[in-house]
Amino acid sequence: MKPWALMSLLLVSGALAQPSPFLNTPPPSPATPVLTPLPSTTTVPATPLQIAPQMPLLGVPRTSNAGGVTRFVLDLPPGASYTLTPTFGGLRVDVTDVRTAPASGRNVSAELTAWSYQPTTTGVTVLLETPFPLGLDSGWRALDVPPDGVLPHRLALDLGALLQGGATGEAAKALRTTPPVTIPQQTPPTQTAPTPTEPSQTPPSSESSRVPATPVTPFVPATPVTPSVPSPTLPSGALLPLTPPRVGKNSGFTRIVLDLPPNATYALVQNSNSVRVDLRGVTALAEVAQPDTPELAQWQIEPTLGGITLTLRPTFALTSKGGMRQMFLPPVDASSTLNRLVIDLSPAFSDTSPLSQADTTLPSFPTPVKIVLDAGHGGVDPGAQQNTIVEKAVTLDVAQRVKALLTAAGATVVMTRDTDTQLSVDKNTDLDMRASMAAPPVNVLVSIHVNSIAPENTMKGYGVETWWYPNNDLSPTLASSLQSSMARFTSAFSRGIKSKSLAVLRGARVPAALVEIGYASHPVDSQNLLNPAYLERVAAGVAWGIRDFTIAQATKAKR
Repeated sequence: MKPWALMSLLLVSGALAQPSPFLNTPPPSPATPVLTPLPSTTTVPATPLQIAPQMPLLGVPRTSNAGGVTRFVLDLPPGASYTLTPTFGGLRVDVTDVRTAPASGRNVSAELTAWSYQPTTTGVTVLLETPFPLGLDSGWRALDVPPDGVLPHRLALDLGALLQGGATGEAAKALRTTPPVTIPQQTPPTQTAPTPTEPSQTPPSSESSRVPATPVTPFVPATPVTPSVPSPTLPSGALLPLTPPRVGKNSGFTRIVLDLPPNATYALVQNSNSVRVDLRGVTALAEVAQPDTPELAQWQIEPTLGGITLTLRPTFALTSKGGMRQMFLPPVDASSTLNRLVIDLSPAFSDTSPLSQADTTLPSFPTPVKIVLDAGHGGVDPGAQQNTIVEKAVTLDVAQRVKALLTAAGATVVMTRDTDTQLSVDKNTDLDMRASMAAPPVNVLVSIHVNSIAPENTMKGYGVETWWYPNNDLSPTLASSLQSSMARFTSAFSRGIKSKSLAVLRGARVPAALVEIGYASHPVDSQNLLNPAYLERVAAGVAWGIRDFTIAQATKAKR
């Protein structure tokens, strides 16, 4: 059934709201009421749902899915406002000053298990159920789009296990850690007088004998908990048993979950070949397991004084701030006291934390420097297009960021393109024209691209790499400077430097290199390319790599 048909049916029937899909166990069934017989044998119709007629209608949501991200769009009538509450089981949106009938949908996509509209006395509670937990800025993104004269005010909600960002812009003002208190609409049940063969044991009564339906319980997520810093002394009380870690396979990463009692504390130690979790306040038997996942070779539990040590051994080398991410989550609901430590492992995880001001401020160039930046593809040539990534847009974004960093340090920067255009509709001519811009007095050419790989090898393609061609003796030196700087700033997997005959490099008359800043084809790496913090780190890596190279060459020239 189409979504608009479902909504129409519910509006006509006045169907009751379903219980929140975020509840992990079915709500307790109310005791069956004993109804007092009515004076006649006629059926009394149910009282219709009371919704303030002056409130504008909240329409049917629109959904779409691409590349591991599901978008859920609400068209907001004028005057409507909302709050956003991310939870362990999904996202709650409380929209005020609107009306609707109860509605729901299930199995929308891999990222959206279910959604529902639950009318309240002040508006509508929209519940989005996800198979993964949401943090304040992880697992989802919200974008508030104002009306433009053609389309109405919209709230776009993106859901994806690897998404970062949370609420941004105007939507950030609506972010809450606990939802507002709402009162659900109530509808009394239909009552039918007993038949002559089933006489009532209770004498007829007044309206007080009518029992209203049990209201839907509003979902209230647990308050987020901040993990404690491990104490050098033993925690008070006896050690509590810890269950073995739960391990799950996901597209491009492995998730490990530890259920922690309230008194447990932990510390994480990451090195190149393992992640060690030192836990206090818990106990467990020594155990070793080799789970069947691409990213985790082994986990091992070892008892210690006052706790245990869990060691995770990935199948890949970890970088200083890459290859792993962690989340500390509160109990799933009021019936549980167990916190959750979630550790995700993937060779494609990189550092997406904001850069410091020192990292985004290059020292001034001591001598005049002229640099050509080539934003790969453009115009009629989109480049790689996978997982919502369009290469030509990402490369232009990064090139503009690099330009800003370099010009602030006094360099002269020439862009092969600074808009979504091509130099020629003929590909070979376009590449030759880009290369021809790299001639003295230009110092270097850097071409920026996004990588991709065939579907059958998707999981093998991740990380950053730099290409060079022997058009100039210093091209491999430039490539090495760029590669080491990008890897340092992003903590992405370094694929090293490589040599190949590429047209944009082959035709350059100065040191030239081409950087591949990530894979659009990989389910995790593609999310890096959608993250502004990652793109800023890539840009800083390229800018510092260029500066380090030019300064080194200028120093040698003075000798």
